[in-house]
Amino acid sequence: MIRKSHQFDPNETHQLPDKPTPGTPVSASAAATVASIMQEDPEDPQLEADIDSGTGSIDPDMQDVIDQFSDGVSQISSDSQLTADAKARVVFIDVMPENIDPHSQIQLNTKEQEAVLRMQSVFFRTLGRQKAHRENAGSSIDVDAAIQYMIDQTHPEVFEQDQNNQGFAYMQLCDMSGSMAGTRFQQVCHATEMLKQSLHFPFVEGALWGFRGGDRSESEVWIYRYDKNCKGYLGRARAVNRATKALFPVECNGLTPMHSAVRVATRHLLTQVSPGMAKRLFLLTDGSPVSVKGDGKGLPYWVLQQYVAKEIQWARQRGVQVYTLVIGGALEEKECRLMFGAPKYWRVVTDDNSENSVDRVLQHLVIQNFERYLKTRG
Repeated sequence: MIRKSHQFDPNETHQLPDKPTPGTPVSASAAATVASIMQEDPEDPQLEADIDSGTGSIDPDMQDVIDQFSDGVSQISSDSQLTADAKARVVFIDVMPENIDPHSQIQLNTKEQEAVLRMQSVFFRTLGRQKAHRENAGSSIDVDAAIQYMIDQTHPEVFEQDQNNQGFAYMQLCDMSGSMAGTRFQQVCHATEMLKQSLHFPFVEGALWGFRGGDRSESEVWIYRYDKNCKGYLGRARAVNRATKALFPVECNGLTPMHSAVRVATRHLLTQVSPGMAKRLFLLTDGSPVSVKGDGKGLPYWVLQQYVAKEIQWARQRGVQVYTLVIGGALEEKECRLMFGAPKYWRVVTDDNSENSVDRVLQHLVIQNFERYLKTRG
């Protein structure tokens, strides 16, 4: 844990990258790309004739390129909404199934699969106990209630109403700084995969993000966004930043820019998720935030803790409930209260397989929140 601004956890390393090699001039590169895509001689008179006559058609390969650019521009545009006030340089790294060695993907064991089934059964039972919300006016009739009304006209509320809540959205935001490497992160991956499988409902949106400091000395946060088709992650991989097409390692390393990660995750839930959905952010971390200023100088841990507290308060004021799992018990209670609020919003969990293990505590929190959502849905 950081106690002075100039002291860093030896596990929280951040190596400087190699000096970049000068590339091809932008203009020459662009010209080569265009020529490659078109596969045409710009001086060919037949090309000009086709354009003038309108007989030219878009080649399928060209259409694929257009679609890829369109998707990329759309993603970059939405990403800009997330990073406007992050107070750090944010690098999004999108982790796709093809980025990960199949042998390093999570395979739930028998006990974990049984836990998934138990959670699903709890949710299904709660769904079955929901009472329809009916009124005496509307556009859709509850048949059973209408038949009952024909027998006894005491209760004329036979019209079904749209539910106030339009769905449940949650994000699991996992610390991937250097100190999380090893068995601790493997346990987190198993827990997050179990929850994803348990909450596989049409009205549920889930996201799994990891965050860490970058390889530069200035303030930078890398955010790994795992595709919904990714199974939990173990081992090393490389994934792409959509904006620059650069490859990045997918691994636990670097510092812990927690306040910036919480701000960006909250913005995702506020801007990329339907306003009518219940929103939950589950933060998993093993210690205090560790970050630096734009000039590369370290910030005192108590200042960064204030930053985290401010971001979590900002999220809750906007309807995003934030719950934190403090892994390994490295933080004192007063530090947890300062950053995460009242004890009902955080739990200290252990690395072992006890009742306070990461997977069990995370399951408990999600079940508690999801059941509450289901019971108030009608």
